[in-house]
Order: sequence, then structure tokens, then C-alpha cells
Amino acid sequence: MTEAEHPADLLIAADRLDHEAARLNERAQAKRKEAALMRARAERLFTQVPSKRAPKFEPPDPLLAAAGIAAGDLGIFQPPDLGAALQIRKLERLRKIITALEGMGLITALEPDRETGALRYKAVDPDEIAFRDKLQELGEATRDQLADALEWPVQQLVHYIEVGEERGFLEVDGDVLAYCKPGPERIITRRRRGRQPERERPAYTEARATGEAVRVVNHGKRGKLGSQPGVRHRQKMKDAAYERQQAAKEARAAEQREKAKAQPAGPRARRTRAA
Repeated sequence: MTEAEHPADLLIAADRLDHEAARLNERAQAKRKEAALMRARAERLFTQVPSKRAPKFEPPDPLLAAAGIAAGDLGIFQPPDLGAALQIRKLERLRKIITALEGMGLITALEPDRETGALRYKAVDPDEIAFRDKLQELGEATRDQLADALEWPVQQLVHYIEVGEERGFLEVDGDVLAYCKPGPERIITRRRRGRQPERERPAYTEARATGEAVRVVNHGKRGKLGSQPGVRHRQKMKDAAYERQQAAKEARAAEQREKAKAQPAGPRARRTRAA
């Protein structure tokens, strides 16, 4: 032992070495555990049988392109209509084609038919939707401006301009194309309701007892037609014309009676009086 060394300093240094060795030992044990877990996981991956197989690749149907064209020609159709157009008898193949067309955005499903409950589909043209949306966004544009906005050739706009005029969302003024909101597809009118059957009076009790013929009116037909626009006005004008005709008949008959009273008696009437 040298004069510079002290026993207390040596003991402190030895304790520090023991603590450092203990920490290293704990870290080594943790690393060994982590390595053991990795080996066990690798062994399970090697020996484990996959529970699900990868989906089998199915090539697209060779009639898929023809199905898209046929759906566009049919417009609104049912699956048997598309099958008849493509001459497909297998329902499973037809179902796959319809699912593929729907996934591509070429057709969309509609509400089932109310009478038969059959499924219905409607053909969708993505270019037509892009044309309509871009025209609605611009409001008004020339053919060149719309073609530049869509990045289409000008000749491609000819077909969709005709479609827009037919659908009612496009107005053409020379070379200017203007978007207009299409009108309602149908007008729903409120059904008129008559009096309740228990409150309806017996037939012909409301007519006056004048001894004249009563004009019989088919209220059922008039009621159905009255729900349509313009029919009620025409029926009222027809009734007014009928009343004017009856009044003219009465005035003509009264005039003839007055003339008959004012005319002098003829020779035949004189002989009858003399006798």
C-alpha cells in the first residue's frame, strides 16, 4: 500500500465496481429474455399454417366492355334485360358483370320495381356528369372555354351538348353554352276529396220539381279530370256555354209565342169560328 492510497477510497471504488457489474448483469438478462422471445416468435412463424389463403385472382370478363355499351344503350334495365342483350344464361356470371360495372361507376342501382320487386339499374356516363358539373361551375362559357376547362377536344362536346339540350340543363345561344336548372320531372297535384258517403244526399233530391228533364253529369269522370291543370277551367266554360244555349232556346221559344199571338187569324181559323 502506498502513502497516497487510503483503505476507505479503495473500498468505495470496489463498491462502485460491484454496482456497475450488477447493472450490467440485469441489462444482460433483459437482452437474453428479448432474444428468447424473438426466437420463439420466429419458430411459430416457421411452423404456423396460414388460416386464410390469398384471394384467387380472377381475370375480368371478356364481355365487360360490351356490357358497358349495352347498359348505356338500355338506359334503365333489369338484370334479365342485360343478360338477353349479352346472351348470357348463367346468373352467377351476370351478377359478377353487374357488380363490376357498378364498381366502375358505369351503372347505379335504383329502387326495386313496385309491382314485381325486381332489381333495376340505370346507366351512368362519367363524362356526362363531368360535362354537366363543369358547365354548372362556369355558368356560361363558349365551346372553346368549356373544352379547355375539361381538357377535351371540341369535337367531343357535340354529343354532350345534344344530351344537355335533351335533358334540359343546357341552353345554346350561338357559340355560348349556358347552364340552366332543369325543371321537375313530374307535377304532383293534390287529390281532391269529396263529401263522405254518409253525408251525400240521394240522387236527384237537389233538383227542382219542374217537370223538365234533368241533366245527368258523370261526377266520377269530372272529378278525375278536375285534378289535371286546365281541365277544370275548360269544364266550367263548357257548362257556361250549355247554360247560354238553354237560355237562348227559352228566349227563342218565348219570341215565337209572342209572334203567334200577334199574327191575325187566317181564313181557316175564320171558317172554324163561323161554324
